[in-house]
Amino acid sequence: IPIITLMSLEVVLSFICMKSSLMRRALDGKPAILIEKGKIIEKELTKMRYNLDDLTEELRSEGYFDVRDVEYAILETTGSLNIIPIASKRPLTPADLELEVDEESITYTVIADGKLLKKSLESSGHDINWLNKKLKENNIENMSEIFYASVTGKDFHFQKRGKQ
Repeated sequence: IPIITLMSLEVVLSFICMKSSLMRRALDGKPAILIEKGKIIEKELTKMRYNLDDLTEELRSEGYFDVRDVEYAILETTGSLNIIPIASKRPLTPADLELEVDEESITYTVIADGKLLKKSLESSGHDINWLNKKLKENNIENMSEIFYASVTGKDFHFQKRGKQ
C-alpha cells in the first residue's frame, strides 16, 4: 500500500506540474543566480542552502578558478550549476574566427566484434555493397577480421582484431 500510494502521488504531482507552471514553480523551484558579474550573491547562497565550498568546487571542476572570470553562475532546479564566463574567458569558436566548418555527423558502429550491425549500416546511409567495397580497398577479406568498424558520413574507420 505505501509503494502504490507513493507511485500514485508521483503520477498525480507530475501531471499537475506538467499542466500548471505555478505548481511547477512551487514544487520544483526556480533557477537561482549565485554569481552575477563576478560577485557572489551571498543571500542566494543562503536561500539555496549552497555553501561556498560547493560553489568554488563546481567552478573549479568547470575550469574557472577565479570568481571574477564568471559573468553568471546559475543553480538550476536539477541541482546543476551552469556557468557563463566573462567574454574574455570564453573558449574560442570557429564563429569567433569567422571560419566555416563542416557540420558534425553521427558515428555509426557498423561492425562490432566481427559481426555486421545491419540496422546501423542502413542508418548510416550505406549498404552492404558499399561496406564490402571499403573492406576490399583495405585488403580485408572477411568481416571476422575486424574488431570494430564505424562510419561517420563518408568516412570509414576500422580496427582489426589484434592478438592480446
